[in-house]
Parts: sequence; structure tokens; C-alpha cells
Amino acid sequence: MAMSHYLSGSAPDGVDVLCDQHRRIRELVKAVSKAPRDARREAFMQLRELLSTHEAAEDLLLRPVTRLTVPGGVVVADARTAEEIAVRQQLAELASLDSQASEFASAFDRFAQHLIDHAEREEAYEFPLVRAHRDGDALVAMGKVLQRTQPPTMPPLPSMPAVVVSAVASPITAAVSKVRDTLSSAGH
Repeated sequence: MAMSHYLSGSAPDGVDVLCDQHRRIRELVKAVSKAPRDARREAFMQLRELLSTHEAAEDLLLRPVTRLTVPGGVVVADARTAEEIAVRQQLAELASLDSQASEFASAFDRFAQHLIDHAEREEAYEFPLVRAHRDGDALVAMGKVLQRTQPPTMPPLPSMPAVVVSAVASPITAAVSKVRDTLSSAGH
């Protein structure tokens, strides 16, 4: 896991914020894995919301920086994007399953491993390159935008069938809109 590079009292840069989100994602993965069957859906929905916002922010903020500022960054960004597409597909499949079923637990375990592996590759390969090739002030600016796009801390969502959740709101679409709105208001 990547270490934070900011000191107490100083502004976190974009990589710091993304690493902190990875930490929270790992916590939520554990929460889903350890939750009793009747509480799994709430924990899963919290994870799904954070992942939707996190991945949208990476798509809109991190990947362009990787592609444009890192030597060989197109290859790095394309590899991480391919992993994210696979993670999103698995996430959608999980959302369609009954969280109390045993098939959910086994599918979630496979998903969790892919998700954690992806985060570790970002932390090992992409984040250090971005930090090495991007100006510190630009990274701090990225961190500020990322912090404004994080989902609010909220109580667990009520259990709902996946069909209802999908019909009411698409977390990925909402996350992308939130990131775009934040970027527009920040003048980026």
C-alpha cells in the first residue's frame, strides 16, 4: 500500500487522496466480506458508491495526467483502464445478485481480489510515476478537486433489490456528473 506524502497540516496531493480512498475501499471490502448475510447489501452499496466516484475521478483527472505527463504513460493508463473496465463489469454482476445468496459471497471474493490487485498496481506503478512527473502544485490542485468529489459520509443505505437501485440511480453516471460539475466550477 502506498504511503502518504503529505505532512500533518499541509494539503494532500491527488495521489494522497486516491491512496486514502484505496484505504477506505479496502475497509469496505472487509466490511462486505465480514457482514452477516442480512447486512451485506448495505455494506456493498457503500462500497459501490465510493468505487463509482473514485473510478470516475481517476478516469477524468488521473488518467489524462498519466497519459500526457508520464513517459510511456499511455501504456500505463491503458492497462489500469482495462482493469477498471473488468472491475466495473464484475461490480455490475454483483449488483444483480441477491446479497444473501452464497453465490454473492463467492463472486464478491473474486471481485475483491481483482479490485485489490488493481489498487496495488496503481499504487506501485502509476501513482509514483505521476508524482515524479507532475508539478507539486498541480498535484495539490488535483487533490482539492478529488476531495470535493468524494461521496459524503452517510449512514448505510437501506436494503433494496438491485433492480430498484439500478432503476432509481446509476452510481457511475452520478459520479461522473459530480466530478464534471466540480471540475467546471473549479475552472478546469
